[in-house]
Amino acid sequence: MSTRLRTRASVAAGRLTAWFSRTARLGRGGVIGGRVTLRLDPKALRRLGRDRTVVIVTGTNGKTTTSLMLTRALEALAEVAHNGDGANMPDGLVAALAAAPEAPYAVLEVDETYVPWVAEQVQPAALVLLNLSRDQLDRVGEVRMMERDLRAAFAGLSRTVVVANCDDVLVTSAASAAARPVWVGTGRRWSGDSVSCPRCGGAITHTDREWRCAVCAFARPEATWTLDGDLVHTPGGRQVDLDLRLPGEANRANAALALAAAHCVGVAPPPPAARLRPLTHNGGRDRTIRRTPH
Repeated sequence: MSTRLRTRASVAAGRLTAWFSRTARLGRGGVIGGRVTLRLDPKALRRLGRDRTVVIVTGTNGKTTTSLMLTRALEALAEVAHNGDGANMPDGLVAALAAAPEAPYAVLEVDETYVPWVAEQVQPAALVLLNLSRDQLDRVGEVRMMERDLRAAFAGLSRTVVVANCDDVLVTSAASAAARPVWVGTGRRWSGDSVSCPRCGGAITHTDREWRCAVCAFARPEATWTLDGDLVHTPGGRQVDLDLRLPGEANRANAALALAAAHCVGVAPPPPAARLRPLTHNGGRDRTIRRTPH
């Protein structure tokens, strides 16, 4: 059986499995469908990601919101395959790509632990790294081990633009290994898991928006994109007013990173910024529920 025919057959089997799952009311079927596809064709992710412009979004917090923002921005260009249900492990990624086989773009939210393998498979045009902190230690492990794994993965992605939050010390350490880093200053101090330098163990000192290691030369790089309140300053000197309906400083930071990534794959900032404004919630996040007392 040819590789193309094998992939088509495995995708068809996955879709059929997903249909049975939905019909039996066992779930939405995406994860089990993707699992069947990968079991029948272990190289399905590589083949389904081929000939697309793929952007990966990862980090401890904000993946789902940022990937939705980025999807909305890229939809100004063409159809986008997106795992908007939050299924961010290989099964869900395969299901999302299989569901939109003709989409020239793909935005994939990816669990941090799977990024090295997924990136090797799909060779993304861009990768957004939001933040790194301790989370689910029983599954993910120590955050500094994660930083080292990501650093090694980025060093091997010579054609990938890594869009990184340079206010996070661990993110900066990982993304510094990338051949093409794009630094975004979000104005947020991600210091809870970064009191010591990931390179030498020295103390990290913070002053205003800057940080540096007190021992070695490791320090915050100069951002080419910066967030100041609701304004995003672009490398060309333009100011983009976000005017988001989504609340909070974290969502403004997510939007700045999404706009930078969209720009890296060919979308000018003002149109995608306008496409982010109608968003009021994402998968139940930031949704307002009104209760009428009886």
